[in-house]
Amino acid sequence: MAKSNNNLKSVLQDTADAIRLKTGSNDLIIPRDFADTIYSLPSQELINQLYSGTVITAAVPNGVTSLHPYLFWKSDTLKSMDFNHIKEIPEYCCYSCTNLENAYFSTDTKTIGASAFRDCSNLTDLSIPHTITRIDDYALYRVGNNYSQNTHTFDFINDENVETYVGNYAFSKSHISHLKLNATHVGTSAFDTCLSLSEVELFINNGSLYSNAFADCLYVEKFTFDSNSVITDLGSGVFVRLCSAKQNAIVSEFDMSKSTFTTLQSGIWYGCNFNGDVTMPSTVTRISANFLEGANGNWIVKFNNIPTVTSSSALRNDTSYFTVKYCFPYELLEQAKSTTNWSAHTSQIIGYGKGYAVGTTLPQYIHSSGVAISWFKDANLTIPITVSEGENCAYYCSLGTERVVWFINEPELIDGSTTISDGTTTYNAGDAVPINTQLIITSNYTDNTKTILYALNINGTDYTQSGSATITMTQNLSIVVVYWDGTSLPFASNLADNSWGLLKIASKNQIILSTWNVGDEKVGMIDGQSYLWRLTDRTGKFRRVSDNSIAWLTFECAELLPTVRAYNVMYNNRPLQSPLLADINSGTIYNSIESALTSVVEPVKVIVSQGGGSDTQSTLVNFEGKFFFAREHDVFPSRQYSVQAEWDAVGSRDEYYQVHTTNADRIKPLKGQTSGSFYWLISPYTNSDFQVCGVFNDGGMGINRSSNSSGVGLRFAI
Repeated sequence: MAKSNNNLKSVLQDTADAIRLKTGSNDLIIPRDFADTIYSLPSQELINQLYSGTVITAAVPNGVTSLHPYLFWKSDTLKSMDFNHIKEIPEYCCYSCTNLENAYFSTDTKTIGASAFRDCSNLTDLSIPHTITRIDDYALYRVGNNYSQNTHTFDFINDENVETYVGNYAFSKSHISHLKLNATHVGTSAFDTCLSLSEVELFINNGSLYSNAFADCLYVEKFTFDSNSVITDLGSGVFVRLCSAKQNAIVSEFDMSKSTFTTLQSGIWYGCNFNGDVTMPSTVTRISANFLEGANGNWIVKFNNIPTVTSSSALRNDTSYFTVKYCFPYELLEQAKSTTNWSAHTSQIIGYGKGYAVGTTLPQYIHSSGVAISWFKDANLTIPITVSEGENCAYYCSLGTERVVWFINEPELIDGSTTISDGTTTYNAGDAVPINTQLIITSNYTDNTKTILYALNINGTDYTQSGSATITMTQNLSIVVVYWDGTSLPFASNLADNSWGLLKIASKNQIILSTWNVGDEKVGMIDGQSYLWRLTDRTGKFRRVSDNSIAWLTFECAELLPTVRAYNVMYNNRPLQSPLLADINSGTIYNSIESALTSVVEPVKVIVSQGGGSDTQSTLVNFEGKFFFAREHDVFPSRQYSVQAEWDAVGSRDEYYQVHTTNADRIKPLKGQTSGSFYWLISPYTNSDFQVCGVFNDGGMGINRSSNSSGVGLRFAI
C-alpha cells in the first residue's frame, strides 16, 4: 500500500506549483493529503480518483478521530461522505464540493469548522446531530442553495438541549428547514436569508444574538422564543423581515424580561409581519433607532422602566396596517407620557399591572385628574374607584393577556343623597350618559367610597356597576389597567380589528362607530377553520336574557358549517324542541366555536312562532340562546304568515337584507365551496308540522323537511 508521506506531499505540491506557473494563475491550489490511516489505497488509484473524474463515495474508517483541513477542497468528484466518529469537521473540509449530495455524522461530532461545507450547493441529505456544540463562521453557508424553497431541506434539531456556539454566516442562505437551537452565541447573519426555514425554537443562555441573525427568513410559519432566555447583547436588525411572506405566522411572545442588554438597536423587527408581544428587560436604558420600522400587524411592547429615546421618530406611529401600544407599569404611566420624545406618542402609551400574589399589598395609582384605584391587603379584596368632579374615564382591566374595556357611562345612584349631572341634565339610576360628557358627582356622605363607580372585570366577574365590590382572593391576580382620557374612543375604526370583547362593550354601551358598516366581516374560528362573520344589523333587534338589555349588534356566519345534521329528529318544526339548535348552544357545534367568541356572547330572546302546524302560527314564544338561525322575516321582505301581530312582534328586516335585496345576496356556500347551499331558518313552515322555512341554493324562499340534513348557518347578537 502506498505511503502518504512527505515525498507524496512534495509531488502533489510541486504539481500544483507547476500548474500555477504554467497558467500564470495566483489561485491557491491545496494538495489533497490522504494519509494511509484514512484511505488505504494505492497512490496511483488515489490519483486516478482525484483527477480523472471518478466519483468518490467515501467513509472514514473506525478508529480515525481527526481529519486534515482542506481535505476535499473544491472536489467535483465527491458525492457522498460518511464522517463516522470524527469529532471535528475541519475548516474548508468540503468547501465548494458542488456534487456532494450526502454527508453523515455520528453523535461523536462536536464541531463543524469554518467554511467546512460552504457552497455545497447540491447537499440536501444532511441531519446535524444534537451533540454539536460549535458551528464556526460560514460552516454551512449557501448549503443546498441549488434547491427552491419547496424542495428537499435539511434540519438542525437540537433536541437534547446541548448549547451551541453558532458563528457568523454559519447557515446564511442555506436550505435549512427546521431549527431547534439552544445557543450561547448566535453570530452576525447566522441564519439570514434561509428561505426554506419554516419553524424555529430559540433559546439563548446568557449569550449574544448579533445583527441580522434571522434577517430575511421570509417563510417562517412558527417562531417560538423561550422566555427563560438571557441575551447579553442584542444586535441591530436581528429579525428583519421575519415571517414577512406569511400572512398567518405563529409567533410566541418575545419575552426578553430576563435578558441584560442595555440598548434597543435599530431595525430589530424591521418589516416583520405578525402580531407581536415584546417584553423588554429592566436593563434597557436606550432606544437608538427605528426598531419597528416597516413592521406589520398589532404590537404590544412592554417596558419596566422608561428608556431614553434618541428621537420621537424612533418610536413607530400607528398606520392602517400597523398598530403599536407602548406599555409601562401604571405607576410610571404619567411620567412616561411626559418624558422627552415619549410625549409625542401619548395616544399609544398604556399602563399595565404585574401579577400579584394572594395577600400582597397592591400599589395605589392616582391619576392626576382625580381617579384613584386602590387595592387593599386583607382576607377579602375591596376595590374602590373614586370618581372626582369633572371626570369621565374608562379602564381596561383583565386577567392574563385579553384586554376588556369597561366604560363609566351608565352610572347608577347609590342612594338618594348622591346626584350625577353634567351641569344641565341630572342623570338618574340606569340613564345612559354619553361618552365625553363632563360629569359632576355630588355626595353628602363623608365616606367617599359610597359614590364609587366600578369599571372592572376580575376573575370573570363584571364590576362595571356601582356599589360595594368584595372579591375573595382565592387565586393570584394579574390585573391590567389602562387609562383612557375620553379624547378618542379606544376602538379600531375597522370593525375586524376589534376583539369580540371590545365589540360587546361597544354594543352594551350603544357606541357604534360610523365606520362599522353593515356587511363588514370579521374572521372567527370554528372547528379549527377560519369563518367570516358578517355584521347584519345595528338596530338592537334582540334583548339579552340576563337583564333584558338591548343587544345592538347582530352577526351572521357568511359561510355554512358543512354539518350533516337534522333540524329536528322528531320530525316536527318546533324550534324549542330542535336538538340541532340545542347543539349549537351547548353541544359539539358550540364547543367547536372559538372561546374568544363563546365567552362574550350571551343568550338573547329570539321571538319565533311556536310551530307545529297552521293552528299555532300566531302562538309566539321566545327561543333563548347564544347562537340561533335567521328568521324568515330577518331575511325576506314578503310576509308568508297571515297574522300581522307576529310580524309586528319580530320587528323589521335586517339592515343588511334591506340593502342586499337580490336572491344572490342571500346565497351562502358551504365552507370550502363557492356555490350556494340550502340552509334552514328558525321559522316553522306553518302549513306543516314537519317542515321548516329555509333559503334555497339560488337564494329564494324554500321549504325543507325537518329531518333532512343541510348546511348550518349561525347568527348571534351582542
